[in-house]
Amino acid sequence: MCQQATEGGEDWRAELLRAVQQVFAAEQNVLKSTLLSQLEQMDTSDRVIHFNQLERRLTEKDAQQREAMEILQSADRKSLIMEVLGAMQQPVQERHSGQREVVRDDALCSERILLDEMKAELAQTKLELETTLKAQHKHLKELETLRQGSICLHSL
Repeated sequence: MCQQATEGGEDWRAELLRAVQQVFAAEQNVLKSTLLSQLEQMDTSDRVIHFNQLERRLTEKDAQQREAMEILQSADRKSLIMEVLGAMQQPVQERHSGQREVVRDDALCSERILLDEMKAELAQTKLELETTLKAQHKHLKELETLRQGSICLHSL
């Protein structure tokens, strides 16, 4: 089985993304609290106008936060890919024994998964080819039978 090993426990990238999400959530809560307290101090007619503005601002802020998270997640993926590619290109002698085992285990796991997928695909292709071959043999036998029947009819 494949294992995801990370130094120091949890992956620092995931921790960073969670921390950013928590900051965004806290910021949104502060904004809501501040704006709601301001709404309570207004007249009823002004509340509707300001409530609509508040709702629009919160929607815009939410969109900005989502965009920021997408950018962070994209950067996280790129960083992880670059790290993996760098580790794969790094000579074996330069790797630390623990890192070498993790990278080797991950690479072996990936290769095994790929190999298993290729074996399954090869087995499926082989089965399809055998089925097609059997059908072709059957058709050839039928054609041979028809040909011999035709020859017999011509000779009569």
